[in-house]
Amino acid sequence: MRVKDLLRSLLMIVLAVFVNWQLSRFSLFLFQTINLTSLVIIYYAQRKGEIFGASLGALGGLLQDSISTGIFGSFGIPKTIVGFVAGYIARRIDVRSYLVTFIFYAGALVLEVILWSGLQIFVLSSPLPGRTIIYQPLLSSLVAVVIVWAIKRWDTQWKRRLRIFKSKVDNF
Repeated sequence: MRVKDLLRSLLMIVLAVFVNWQLSRFSLFLFQTINLTSLVIIYYAQRKGEIFGASLGALGGLLQDSISTGIFGSFGIPKTIVGFVAGYIARRIDVRSYLVTFIFYAGALVLEVILWSGLQIFVLSSPLPGRTIIYQPLLSSLVAVVIVWAIKRWDTQWKRRLRIFKSKVDNF
């Protein structure tokens, strides 16, 4: 694990938490149904492996726990487990197609919702909002597919421009 990767992923976690917070100011439904922090954790777990995913999940969960009003650990524990499981599964299956990416993210997010719901029921004995449990994995997975598509497209364009630049420098 390189320090550069760790800093980049932590910056993305902080940015995701900030965007989620800003989203809550405009629409409570979107805030409850689009889980950007988990998308960042699953993305990096998919790219870097289960240890990196679990570590990033723990850090991202602790960051969310520190700014939430709920019980401490209710975000950290599920995100740590999801980061590990996502990294483990991504090493064993090919997640390059968009349909598999959708299913992969949806499965990881369903696991997180189940773990989070279990903690809420066990510790607080409180009823859960049904909308979050149903819509969050689906809408967040759709957002994940769009983000992965944009990252792949940007990466392809960046590499093409770099090749053109190198050819111009070589011809100079």
